[in-house]
Amino acid sequence: MPKPDVHAQRLILAGKCLFGERWMVPMASALRVTPQYIALLAKGERPLTAEKQAALAVFLRAEAQRLQVSAKAAIVLAEYIEQALK
Repeated sequence: MPKPDVHAQRLILAGKCLFGERWMVPMASALRVTPQYIALLAKGERPLTAEKQAALAVFLRAEAQRLQVSAKAAIVLAEYIEQALK
């Protein structure tokens, strides 16, 4: 049994994290490649270049930052609603 490609696994996890279950087309757009190329990357049939890996890291950090901001806003709103109920 062939060993799973680590880069392919990372690409799939990043894609699902960023775009959900239907991640291939938006990931292709983000990386400026075709969806067919993303499919090849995900199968480990093409290498994920250092440039594309760096782009993925940037996208993931931006998404993490966006989620942190949203989480803080949700906490503030929840606290406001809880205070209003007292």
